[in-house]
Amino acid sequence: MRTPPLLMVAAQCSGVGKTLVACALLALLRSKGKRVRACKLGPDYLDPQFLSCASGNACLNLDAWAMREESQRGIWRLLCEDDADLVVVESAMGLFDGARDGKNTGSAYAFAARHALPVLLLVSAKRCSGASLAASVQGFLRPASVAGVGEGLSPPPFALLANDLASERHARDVEQALRCAFPDVPLLGLLPREEALVLPSRHLGLVQAEEIDALEGLFSRATTWLSEHIDFEALRTFASSADVSACSLGISSGISSGISSDGVNDFLLPPPAQRIAIARDRAFRFFYPAQAERWRRCGAEVSFFSPLADEPPPSDAEWIHLPGGYPELNAGELASKGRFLQGLREAVAGADGKGKGKGKRKRASARLYGECGGYICLGKGLTDSDGVRHAMADLLPLSVSYEHAGRSRLFYATAMLPASMSSSFFASSRFSGHVFHKAIVEEEGESLFSLCDAAGEPCGTTGTRLGNVFGSFFHAIDVIDAV
Repeated sequence: MRTPPLLMVAAQCSGVGKTLVACALLALLRSKGKRVRACKLGPDYLDPQFLSCASGNACLNLDAWAMREESQRGIWRLLCEDDADLVVVESAMGLFDGARDGKNTGSAYAFAARHALPVLLLVSAKRCSGASLAASVQGFLRPASVAGVGEGLSPPPFALLANDLASERHARDVEQALRCAFPDVPLLGLLPREEALVLPSRHLGLVQAEEIDALEGLFSRATTWLSEHIDFEALRTFASSADVSACSLGISSGISSGISSDGVNDFLLPPPAQRIAIARDRAFRFFYPAQAERWRRCGAEVSFFSPLADEPPPSDAEWIHLPGGYPELNAGELASKGRFLQGLREAVAGADGKGKGKGKRKRASARLYGECGGYICLGKGLTDSDGVRHAMADLLPLSVSYEHAGRSRLFYATAMLPASMSSSFFASSRFSGHVFHKAIVEEEGESLFSLCDAAGEPCGTTGTRLGNVFGSFFHAIDVIDAV
């Protein structure tokens, strides 16, 4: 297997244009006839949508906290299979940000240092002189005592790319300061501020890529902007190759696992059934492509259906998966999709929907699992931000409201099931993942998961179960214990 060159795009913090620059770089390379792949570090379902559009391939997620070593190796293998000319890895948040465990486990810096990945550090010069910017960059290139810097590891190679330059004079000031302070660190470009080059956002992050009609035009303008102000040949030289076998060794995860690899297909969650149906449209998009690929490579049959198109799940599905997404933005539509909602109810009841009354055929009932937005859809109802109540599938005793919802909740967590349920839920009782939502729970049945935060402290419960229907606000990423 050929090892492609790898480049991490990182930044001081969120909101400085990291995703836009990564997408512009991918689109620029494609315009030059290069084959590219994209990868996103950390728990994120929105940025990868843009990276997928820009690269022309599914963006895969890597998570140094929530994924087992076997899972990280599996993702590396998938990224390297297409013989790409470059794999662009976008970091999560800021360079040193990781799990809130007091150690910032899983930070982009530690990951890059462990694998000697070259880091293109995007630095914002907004409201900042060149000297002050250089002082800030000093802390990122040569950190002293910062948790999560990867103790015992050599720093990764760095290059700089300055953004948000207000004028030619500002650009000269920044360039002089950075070259003087860091003569051995390549300065690959000086990007002028472009107010029109902004990816729109909402309460859980960026607006979904499929909702932006002018996305192709925005990428085209961003590609021109980047190509005119970056030293492309210097960037190609900087993006060195990394040995994928080395990337597979010694990966530090925040989760201690006793599971050993059973081959190349042992990554992420094992298939819960032979025939799996996954909801997928703009209301249910928070699902990792690598997870579906893992199930396929284990021999499972994976299909997709669209609730917003009023498609019921396939009648032969044994496991129906409703991922997270934005049911609160599509509540009225979802409540009107009779075929979809009735299809869920019939799947649980064991009816295939053909025939009427006594003539309706029966089959073994499917298991339904909803995560976050999917969980809400399986509940009784949702009150939107305008105070309007919308009926959902009514398969779980859950009611939520967004009328007075506060800030989004986002944190890493481990989740534990009662041991009696492990055989029917991904063949495990402990999982790593995260919680990410802003709904106010008005009613919820008996708890499904017991949660601990990244530091190992108990942090409540989530979810409920009724028969073969499960759901929770926890996004399960990987197993911790096998049964």
